[in-house]
Amino acid sequence: MKRTFYVLALFLFAINLYAQKTILEEIREDQNVSGGGYYAYPYPQHPLPRLTPAPKGYKPFYISHYGRHGSRWLHDTKLYKNSVETLNKADRYGKLTARGQEVLVQLRQILEESKGRIGELTPVGARQHAGIAQRMTKNFPEIFKGEGVIDCKSSVVMRCALSMLNEVKEFQAFNPRLRISADASQADMWYLVYGNEKANELERRARDNEIAEYRSKHMHLDHFLHTLFTDQQFVQDSLDVKNFISNMAAIISNQQSHDTGVSFWDLFDEQELLDNFLCENAFWYVVRSSSPITQSYMPHLAENLLRNIIESADKAISDGKCQAHLRFGHDACLMPLVSLMNVGNYGAVIDDLEDLTSRNWLMHHVIPMAGNLQLIFYRKKKSDDILVKALLCENEVTFPVQTDLAPYYHWSDVRDYYLKMLQP
Repeated sequence: MKRTFYVLALFLFAINLYAQKTILEEIREDQNVSGGGYYAYPYPQHPLPRLTPAPKGYKPFYISHYGRHGSRWLHDTKLYKNSVETLNKADRYGKLTARGQEVLVQLRQILEESKGRIGELTPVGARQHAGIAQRMTKNFPEIFKGEGVIDCKSSVVMRCALSMLNEVKEFQAFNPRLRISADASQADMWYLVYGNEKANELERRARDNEIAEYRSKHMHLDHFLHTLFTDQQFVQDSLDVKNFISNMAAIISNQQSHDTGVSFWDLFDEQELLDNFLCENAFWYVVRSSSPITQSYMPHLAENLLRNIIESADKAISDGKCQAHLRFGHDACLMPLVSLMNVGNYGAVIDDLEDLTSRNWLMHHVIPMAGNLQLIFYRKKKSDDILVKALLCENEVTFPVQTDLAPYYHWSDVRDYYLKMLQP
C-alpha cells in the first residue's frame, strides 16, 4: 500500500510538471499573460493547482515564505503623462483614429485617477494577498491553530507593507488567538531587498546592448500604431515612437491591476501580444536570473535571503516557537531567490534568449503581481525526519536534489545542498 501511494504521487506530480501549454496558447486563453511582470495573480480566476497529499503520518507544522507585493499603480507618473501628451499632440493635428480618440479620453481619466497613487497597491492587489492567506489557512490549518506565532517582515515600501497586512487580517480572522507580529523596518532590508553596484552596472550594460537589441528585433507594433493613428508618416516624423510604445506597453499590461473594466489589449494583434511577453520575459531573465549576459551573477543577490530562510527554519524546527516566517518584498528579489534555489529549474543557464520559452522559463509563473514562494515543512510523530515541499505561486515545483517522495523532499538533503552552495 505504501509503495502504491508513492508511485501514484510521482505519477500525479509528473502530470503536473509536463502538462504545460505553449506561451502562445496561454496568451490565447488569457491576454493578460502578455503583461509578463504585470500579470495579475491568476487565482482564483483560474483553476487552483491540485496539491499532492503528504506521505502517511506527516503533518505540516511550519511555513517559510517570500512574496511579491500585489497589483499596483505604475511606479512613474511619466508613463501616464507622456502617453497622454503624445496622443494630445496627434489629436491637435487630427491624426487620431476613432479608437485613438477613445483611448485618449480613457488615458486622461487614468492619469487623473493616478494622482497621489503612483506605485501604490490597488484593491486588486489587496484581494490577491487576502486570497493567498485564505488558501494558506485552508490548505495547512495545522500551522495556524492555537496560539501559534506568525512572524511577518516587509520591505519598507508601502505597497509591500499593505500586502503583508492584507494577509495578516485573514490569518487573524481565521484564528484570533494567533500571535502575529508585522514589521516593516530598514533593519531587515539587508536580506529582504538586497542590491549592489555590480548588479546595477551589469544591468545597465545589458539594457543598452543585448536587451535593446532583443527589443528592436521583436517589438514591431504596426497594428498597434495603425489602430491609434491615421498618418504613419506623421507618427515617424513628429512623435517619439520608441518612448510612446514603451510607455503604452506598461499602461496596457498594467490595466489588469484595476477594477475599471477598461482594457486596451485590442490595440495589439496576436503577434504583438506575443512579442510584448517575449520582451518582458527576456528582460527579466537577463536582469534577475542566471543569464550569461549578466555573468549569471544576479541570483547571488538573494544569498542573504536564502541564509535567512535556512537559519529561520532551523530555529523553528529546533525550538518550535514559530509556525511561519512570512516575508514581503519585490519581483526583483523573488526572481533571484527562485533562480538561486533553482526550484522548478528556474536557475537554468540558457545561452540564447530565443530559447527561453521552449525551455519553460516563463516569468509570469514566478513573478506575477503577488507572486510567492512557499516552503511547507512536515513532520510525523516519533520521527526526526523533516520533509519540505516548495510551492511557486501555489504550484508544486522541484528542488535540485534527489528525493524518493516527490514533490516532498527531506529537509536535511535540501538544507545541505543550499548550505554547500552558499559556501564562499
